[in-house]
Amino acid sequence: MRPRVLAFVAAASVATAVMPAHAGAAKPQVVDPVGDANGINGQPETLVGPNPNLSTGPASYAADDIVSVAFTTNFVTKKVKRKTVKTPTSFTATLTLAGAPDPAHNYYAVTATSAACPDGINFEYSAEPSAFAFDDVQCFDAGDGSATGGSFNDYPATPAVVKGNTISWTVSLIGIKAGTVLKDLGAFAGVGFVGSMPTVDEAESTATYTVGR
Repeated sequence: MRPRVLAFVAAASVATAVMPAHAGAAKPQVVDPVGDANGINGQPETLVGPNPNLSTGPASYAADDIVSVAFTTNFVTKKVKRKTVKTPTSFTATLTLAGAPDPAHNYYAVTATSAACPDGINFEYSAEPSAFAFDDVQCFDAGDGSATGGSFNDYPATPAVVKGNTISWTVSLIGIKAGTVLKDLGAFAGVGFVGSMPTVDEAESTATYTVGR
């Protein structure tokens, strides 16, 4: 991920009747062991060193310790001829950590790919006191691999919401259409950008999420 300046995204308005699917009981698509945020064995791609999926106990930084990622669909409900009709309007990606996040010194991201964005979708959050703060949901298009380095395109999303030990991003279906399959799901926590060092903890999953379901 190349450094970029903060890009706040204009969000599509969400009706007050919007409710998340299976509120309070969403099963996460990504699950990571608690206690492995030590910058050594938190990366699934690690080729040497400790098993990346084992807890290392007290040698772990709770603010960067990824626990899970859950994608849930938000619906608007209304009555149509005495029947309750649910229409998907957006979806929310929620990153859960072992402790409250430290956005002033750390970078957090939920990652995915789709057919329209095979080079990566990043749900990003950081409040570093620098030019490299983030609060957006973006698609990276690597292009033809030339020296231009590809491009970034914003999706319409609300600003990240930090609550307790969670960070969540809500994306309008105007930007990512219903039926889109998100795969290569994962998460990243550290003091650099996705793919850079140092990484404190990282998680990935073979599960998928279909937008709008």
